[in-house]
Amino acid sequence: MTGVAGEQAERTRAAVVAAAQECFLTRGYAATTMKDIAGLAGVSPQAAYTVGGKAALLVTVADQALAGDPARLRALRDERERDKKLRLLRDVTREWLPMAHAMTRLFREASAGDPGLVEAWDAYESRRLAGVRTLVRSFGHLLRPDVSVERAADACWALFGGQTADALMLGRGWSADEYADWLADAVDRLLLRRGRGDTV
Repeated sequence: MTGVAGEQAERTRAAVVAAAQECFLTRGYAATTMKDIAGLAGVSPQAAYTVGGKAALLVTVADQALAGDPARLRALRDERERDKKLRLLRDVTREWLPMAHAMTRLFREASAGDPGLVEAWDAYESRRLAGVRTLVRSFGHLLRPDVSVERAADACWALFGGQTADALMLGRGWSADEYADWLADAVDRLLLRRGRGDTV
């Protein structure tokens, strides 16, 4: 593939993925068609299918939302000082939460209504756990002595999960800011040893 063709393919991919995200969020997964996505992206249905079918596009947009801002996540993982790390966790969560929560809820509901998506949902949750585990390892020097990385990862996987967010944000009306503050506080109180400003 030439440079020009490659750039065009990447533009097409970006347009189709962005259109899929918008369609899924505004119309729902079941009601969205590939024709809808192609029309919004300004490409032919055939061109949209070169990026992926509807199920593949759902996985792509959910993974994209889950990934967040790589530079911000690197800064969070690299920070060693306790209070700064918790502040970064709060800030990154506030930025990441609205889209990640919306896409996770949409994916979970779609998989409940489409048996063909169950395996994709399970794989997505496995990737989410792996990402949480990587983040928790960066807190390893701050964990309580009786809390292993694996145990802390399981706890964070549940705390940061879509069902917890649904219960507090949708069920109890919490804002994203309130939920992010609570998550950082929960990590601090439940998993980290006592002491301020800890480093290595």
